[in-house]
Amino acid sequence: MKKEEQMNDAQKTDIQGNRGPGRRRPLDIIMACASIGIVLVLGLQSVSAKTPGPHHPTSHMRILGRYVAYGVPLSATVRVPIALACRTLVNNFNQFRDVPFASNNPRLSPKYPQFRRPDWKPMAWNPKLAELVYSGCPDKSCLKKNGWQQSWHYWEKYTKPLREAGKSLLWRARVDLLEDGRHETIILLTHFFPPNFVRGKLAPVRLKPYCRYIDSRLYMLPTPHPKMAAAFNNGPMSGWGVSGITDLIQDVGSKATPYLSLAWTRSVPVPGIGVSAFESSVGLAYPYPYDFYPMCNIRWIPSGAVVRVPPRSIYFYP
Repeated sequence: MKKEEQMNDAQKTDIQGNRGPGRRRPLDIIMACASIGIVLVLGLQSVSAKTPGPHHPTSHMRILGRYVAYGVPLSATVRVPIALACRTLVNNFNQFRDVPFASNNPRLSPKYPQFRRPDWKPMAWNPKLAELVYSGCPDKSCLKKNGWQQSWHYWEKYTKPLREAGKSLLWRARVDLLEDGRHETIILLTHFFPPNFVRGKLAPVRLKPYCRYIDSRLYMLPTPHPKMAAAFNNGPMSGWGVSGITDLIQDVGSKATPYLSLAWTRSVPVPGIGVSAFESSVGLAYPYPYDFYPMCNIRWIPSGAVVRVPPRSIYFYP
């Protein structure tokens, strides 16, 4: 009887919320669950702080600037609207706001897998080909006329230690630039710098740290359509005052702009990228069968910089 009374008393005290043998009060259970939840939340926060996602800058990440797209000016009052591909490309670049503009970081985010660069393969040193790519001149008369030959010898001498160290300065890629089934051969020359003429004489060049996307030049070898290579090698005029392509990005799946031609520049005061698309107008009522179509200008705006937007300009910042 005493044991049964003790058990009944234990059951009664359990129901009343007191501690019984082998059981916990409901309040204890709630408190225990709450403490576990707090631990889990804190644990997840600490993990996310240690391993930030690749697309979202954290509070401790040093933001150096941002990329902004502008319409290409055709005149004092007319600008080309920013292409949709440019807007997406700006979104991609802005995933790397903690990366300096003149960096060798490829700045292609897995969030935008449609963007990729050609499969560049290193080539053996070929001075004749390198001279052709460096100057953009198809013959010797062009070299002598524009003073590029003197500059070429200066560049060849400057880059000799790089070549002797086994550095590849020439690269090759096969690219279906117009997605018409025909692959063109594009040559990439790295460590490029233009001549520095002062009062008609070649002066030493003050070089900045090398950036593969700025200090390079692209050149198309002759194709069955000579005007195509000539148009590509002349380069676009996209409002940046540059005439050479320095980078090529494929826009996979795009029928309108399968490849984006980029001209990176350290322009002062604001560096940027001229973006254009190489197109064919063969069979159309257009004076040039091949030409670059301007898509946008992308500027790198350093953090804290005040940039005045020109009147009637078209710009985009996500």
